[in-house]
Amino acid sequence: MCERKSYYKTMPQKTAKKRILTVLAVIAAILAGVLTLTACGTKASPETTSKPETTADNIVTAPTDVPAATGETATDVPATPAEGNTAAPTAAPTDVPATPTEGSTAAPAETPTEAPTKAPTPAPTDAPTKAPTPAPTDAPTNAPDTYPVKPQAADNYTVSIIELTVQPDDSLDDSPEARAAAFRALLDELQPDVVGMQKVSGDWNETLDTVVFNASYLGLGEARGSDGETNPIYYRADKFDKLDSGTFWLSETPDVSGSMTEGANLPRICTWVTLRDRSTGIEFTVLNTHLDNNGDHEAAEGRAIRLQQMGYLVKGVQHLLGKPIFFPCNLNNRIHNNKGNLFPIQKLIRGETSYTDTDGNEYSIALADARLNAKETVPEDRIACKTKYFDESSEEYDPAYEPVDFIFYDPVYAEALKYDSILYTKDGVLISDHLPLVATFRIIA
Repeated sequence: MCERKSYYKTMPQKTAKKRILTVLAVIAAILAGVLTLTACGTKASPETTSKPETTADNIVTAPTDVPAATGETATDVPATPAEGNTAAPTAAPTDVPATPTEGSTAAPAETPTEAPTKAPTPAPTDAPTKAPTPAPTDAPTNAPDTYPVKPQAADNYTVSIIELTVQPDDSLDDSPEARAAAFRALLDELQPDVVGMQKVSGDWNETLDTVVFNASYLGLGEARGSDGETNPIYYRADKFDKLDSGTFWLSETPDVSGSMTEGANLPRICTWVTLRDRSTGIEFTVLNTHLDNNGDHEAAEGRAIRLQQMGYLVKGVQHLLGKPIFFPCNLNNRIHNNKGNLFPIQKLIRGETSYTDTDGNEYSIALADARLNAKETVPEDRIACKTKYFDESSEEYDPAYEPVDFIFYDPVYAEALKYDSILYTKDGVLISDHLPLVATFRIIA
């Protein structure tokens, strides 16, 4: 563009110069004619009759008889340094004024010095026929639908986990498609190693596989019963090998599909998977559950049922102990009672109490809450796990309301680095009525 702009600026100067030279040529011709007539009478000079072949008219209009260079147009060719070029093959008619010099009958002797017969040919690089094509690395196409696997050292190995309870489609205003797109956007941003989910039912089971999770992930988990609800675990299959997995029911008969804790509203399950990192060989286990709600029960009775369900879970995971364990879950139970004391279910999870089965066998586990122990965590005034507690227009607005969703871990084998509860939206759309919980751990043993 700069070259073209400069070229068009010089055009008036060149035209004026030609006109001055032409006027001088006319004057010189008239004087020469007068002197000839005076000396020789009316006899014409032979040389004078042959001069029109090199008139200024022929010089100016010569480019119209010469085609432009192949593949070049007037807009692609920059100005040449020689003015009045009669033989420049690249000059297009639109760039050279075609108006003949007014009153010219003979060409002056000075004209050839202003119009050389050959002009330098512009270098091809100065007049490209098309814009250069960007390098493939600047414009990748059809990138694989996967996330990069970042290398890690065994002595500083971290694991990132998301916990999320997905509300059924018929209980929220936003469409399932919009909610799935919001969830996918969150995954694209965080690219977690493992995602533990609860309350996944209906079309969500298929949506997670086809829309939300890309080809980096595999999901697993059986339905709790005839309603098809699952507690799936999705993990980075491009990073981990699955060593073992399973689902058992929180009941006296854990291997019987659909079996229930006595008095429970619905069947409840625990889904688990043991993974091994391909690059370091580090192994860990992820548990996932969603305990009963109160339903028609009084609050105290509902808590007793959930405590029994957690006892079944503790018993069912004994064979998985002895390595790092991470436990995203929805307990449907807060941490403290109205007096500020821990509910019994929290004491069981933390190892302050144990579970004794009907045969008198005692089982225990000792896990820590990532929110309470992470080096970077949320402040106490925004620990709530449901979106309604962050809605200032709601009567239930209370960001400090104790959560029922958690990510627990075994502090013997890992330390919590970061914890967050994310009030995430995409184009104003929430993923669920629960907030995604995100935690990062470093495995230490």
